[in-house]
Order: sequence, then C-alpha cells, then structure tokens
Amino acid sequence: MSDFRRTKSVDQMLAWLRVHPDRWMHLLGRTPSTQQRQVLNDVAFDAHISEKYGRDHPDFVGQYAVSSGQGTGKTTMLNGIGCWNTTRDRMNRTVVTAPTMGTLQQGFFAELRIAKAKGAPILSHIFDFYQDRVRFFGEVGWELIGRTSSSEVALQGIHSQYLGVLVDEASEVDGPTLETFKGTLTNDYPLLFLAGNPNYNTGPFHDAVFTDRFKGEYRRYIFSSTGSPFANKERDRKLIEEYGPHSDVVRVRVYGLPPRGNRDAVLLVAWIEEAMAMGESAETLGYSSAAEIPLLDYPTPVQIGLDYARSLTGDESVISVRHNRKVWQETHMGVEPLALTARAFEIQNELGAANDDTLYVPDCDGLGAGVVGAFYGAGKQVYEFRTQNTPEDPTYMDSMTQAWFDVRNLIKDRPGGSGGGLLELPRDERLMEQLRARRFKLASGNRIQLESKKDHLDKHGYSPDRGDALAYSCMKINIASRYYMARSNDRPTLMVPNILQ
Repeated sequence: MSDFRRTKSVDQMLAWLRVHPDRWMHLLGRTPSTQQRQVLNDVAFDAHISEKYGRDHPDFVGQYAVSSGQGTGKTTMLNGIGCWNTTRDRMNRTVVTAPTMGTLQQGFFAELRIAKAKGAPILSHIFDFYQDRVRFFGEVGWELIGRTSSSEVALQGIHSQYLGVLVDEASEVDGPTLETFKGTLTNDYPLLFLAGNPNYNTGPFHDAVFTDRFKGEYRRYIFSSTGSPFANKERDRKLIEEYGPHSDVVRVRVYGLPPRGNRDAVLLVAWIEEAMAMGESAETLGYSSAAEIPLLDYPTPVQIGLDYARSLTGDESVISVRHNRKVWQETHMGVEPLALTARAFEIQNELGAANDDTLYVPDCDGLGAGVVGAFYGAGKQVYEFRTQNTPEDPTYMDSMTQAWFDVRNLIKDRPGGSGGGLLELPRDERLMEQLRARRFKLASGNRIQLESKKDHLDKHGYSPDRGDALAYSCMKINIASRYYMARSNDRPTLMVPNILQ
C-alpha cells in the first residue's frame, strides 16, 4: 500500500465518501444534476439498507436501469458510482462493461482521465491507469476493471464483498449475458447498474426500464435531454426541427424514450398495438365483425396454425385460429402433438366450419411431421409448413420469412398512414413481446431473411411459439402450391384422441 493511503486524513476522506455517492461526483469535479442526484440518493439508500438489514430486506433493490437521451451526463454519473462502489471497502472491485474496449476507453475511462487532470488534486494520488483498469492507491486488486459486455466470461474470477457491475451502452447487451452478470452477483452487497440510450424497443435493457418483465427488480429512470443542464439545447432544437418532435430520432436522442419501431423489426409496436386494441375493444363490446369480413386472396375463411412443442421442454404448444380477420389463440403446456391436433379439430367443430372452409397449417419441421397423417385421415385440408419450403414470393429467402411478412402486410397501417390494419388480435403481452422482437436482414440476392429461431432464442431466452403460430394462421397460401395437399386417401391415417389430454 502506498504511504499516501496510510494517512489518517485519507481514511477519514474514504469514510466520508463511503456514505454518500454524490460526494464522489464532487471529487471528480462535477456537480450532480437533479436527475443524477435522484439516482445517487437511491443508491445510497439501498447501500444503507443492505448493510444494516441485509440484501433480503424488502426495501433493498440494488439494481438500476437508466435510459438516457444524449448529453445528460450518464457516463459521468457511472464514473461517480463506480468510484464510490470500489472504495466502499479496501481491495474491492467494480467491473464496468461496454460493447468494445474502444467504447470504454473513449467513454468511461476517458472521463476519469479528464477528472484526474481537472478535478480534485487528491485524484492524482488515487488513480493509476492501465490498459483495461483503474487501480486505486497503487494496490493490485483494488480496481475498476473494464470488460467487453459481449464476453460470456467478463466476470470470471472476479470476486469481492462489494462487487458491482456497471453496464454502459446497455441496449447492446443480450438476455443470456445479462443473466450471467446477475448470476455472478452473489456477494453480500451487490450492485448492478444498466445505463444507455434506448436504441431498441426490445431486449433486456428496454424491458428493465419500460415493461413489467422485471417488475420490482430494478429502480428505473429516464433522463431526458430537456431536463438536463448538461445537454446541448441547440442540438436538441435542430433535431426536433429536422425530424419532428414525435420521430424516433428525437424520442431516442432527446427524450430518452425507445423508438416506436426498429429499422430491422418485422413489425412496428404501433401496428401490433392497434390490432390488439381492436381485439380488446371487441371483447369489451361483446361483438366483432372481423370474423365476418373476408380477406382477399386467402383460400379459406378459417386457417388454423399449429406450433408443436415437446411435452417436457417447457415450451408452449400453440393453436392460432384466424377466422377471416379475427385471430385468437390457445396455448398448452405438456401436451402431446396428437392431443393438440385433436383440440384443433374440436375448435373447427365449435366454429361450425366445414372442411372445405378450413385450412390447417401445422409446423412440420419437427414434431408436426409425425402427426400430419392425422389431418389426412380426418379428411382435412392441410398445408405442410416447412421453413425451407420455396416461398411463393421470391422477395423472401424462405417460407418462414414470407409467413411473418404476410402477418406484417395484414396488420400494418394502410397506405397514406391513416392507420388501421386488417387483423384483430387478442390482447396478449407475451404475443406482443414475440411479435415486436422478431428481426430480419437482407441476405444474398437482396432477399429478405427472417432472424433464425436459434438466434432469437440466444438473444431473448425464449422461443417465439405464439408468434410463429400466428404466422402459420396468416400465411397466404396458393391453393395450387405443390406443398399444398387437399384431402387424400393415399396418406397414412393416425388415430386421433377425441379430447385434449
């Protein structure tokens, strides 16, 4: 330990800083804004609760999420919180992450270097800068450590009683990585802090601030540039003037709000919300005409999509029914494919729909292939959906992509921006999450390709079963397609149970 660290005055200073995180901001040469002070006071409150009563106390949170416009001082605030947490105890460690080390060096660590040069003179005795960390008082192991958030082993081998993780540019962090961070913080006094611009309207950072997915797990904040003394007001004015006050650019960069749509999103949240609002209104009124209004170019008024899941995997098996323009779904856990198929037949009977008016679209990439004979045995019309079927429209890479874009074409705003898509969807937050989260890209030949289910699962941690089933029930199928099979006696017959088990 350095001689400087051993002085009584330094010990008194650290004790003073330990109680109040905002005082570290002053030491760094910054006066906290009202926005920043609220966060710092909450951090101090949680620190007091955890040390006095333990992390299991109902008032303790210990996780924070700040969605910010540009220029609000979020990185400077992270500096203060990182230094405060690191000096809560001698030989403590705090990890700060960003998508790349370049981002860390040009952002977080650059701000600390400026503070060392322009802040309190004592900082020159506290900070020593290395390639990927800041060391305190020259002691190995007493450090702010930089890591890339894309690394699954970012926290491997790092332990301390007050270990904290600060995630800058948090909108770029995927679900599994965030769960890894949370799982590592098993220490007595944990701290997890997410901060960033809300670049997407999906993902764990978005959910931490704007949805109820992590309800009660985070203290959450929105830093608008308009409410910050540090933001460039002239820049904000020009953005609003150029793009409009309700544009996604202004929402993200000025107001700290998520975009209504992502450029690579198949479906905009506004479209989904409109379709679900129509369904919600119909449910409230007890009447809907959507089932009575035909969709042009669809071969049957009733189309039933089935997404099968193994009974022991924990994924959902889903039946999605589209009756003309009205859609509803049933979800089941732990049912066998034949039982789900039998339930779909029951739904057709409950509707009073003839076989000639009903088309089944089962997912035959997996479990559906084993029960497809049941449809033929029961005299049903069936389209055996497989992702790699040749799409009817060469704009798309495969049939799954086309199916999702057929949903898009049915629920998006009509030309002219007058609003109002063609479908009425059930109010279902899980379906909403799955629909708004699906992405696409341009593949070879400039053809559109849907994000794979594996990539979606890796990113979000769940399978989009409800969204896929909706796509099967809304896919526009050419009656002459070579993959379309009418009722036939030359297919194997499977015994179908009469009731759902």
